[in-house]
This record gives sequence, C-alpha cells and structure tokens, in this order.
Amino acid sequence: MSARYALALCQSCEGSGETEAESHRMDCPDCLGTGYAEPHKRILNLIMDLIEAGKQRDEWMKECETNMALLKLALESGEQAIRQREAYAAALREIMINEEGLHRMGYNPYLIAREALKGGSDD
Repeated sequence: MSARYALALCQSCEGSGETEAESHRMDCPDCLGTGYAEPHKRILNLIMDLIEAGKQRDEWMKECETNMALLKLALESGEQAIRQREAYAAALREIMINEEGLHRMGYNPYLIAREALKGGSDD
C-alpha cells in the first residue's frame, strides 16, 4: 500500500464533519465535511484507497480468468474421457455380441474386454 497522509481532527467540528448554523446541520466550512484539519489530505487518502482497490480488483479478475481457463480445460478433458469410455463400452458391447464367435475362434472375450478397458488409444 502506498504512503498515506497523517490526519488531524478538525478543531472547529471536533472531527464530526458537521456544524450547526441557523438551527440546521451543515458541513463544517473548515474541514469541508471531512472531519479533518486538512481536507485535501483526507481526499488524497481516499483516492489512494480507490487506486489500491482497483489494483486488487484487477488481480482478482486475472485470478478469475485463470481459474475459468483451468475449469474449461478440465471440462474438455472430462468430455474426452467420457467419449473414450463410451468407445470402450461400445467395443465391449460388440465383444459381448460376438462372444460365441470369439470362443469358436479360440479367443477369450473377457480378456479382450479387460485389455480394452485397461488402456488403449484416445480414439
């Protein structure tokens, strides 16, 4: 955080920022309603606070954008995993349909299915 100005309370309004004139409350003319002896320093402190808040907001926005990009990548990889699982399931269904023929040819369909589910390509 940047350097801030030291502030002293206004002596006229005793830091309240208001004074009473003609039976109604109004901003103290000495401190311009800020409650401090040098109102321009109070205003500069507020401007510095706004700048700091803007920087913090920008950092949060960058974090948010990064997290959204990571979430998008995770969703895409999840969709790819779903497609791969569906392909394996289709292969397993095909094996189960052709189980009798595979047995006659000397292949064990369950071992083939297990190998297909264990690994394989991304296609």
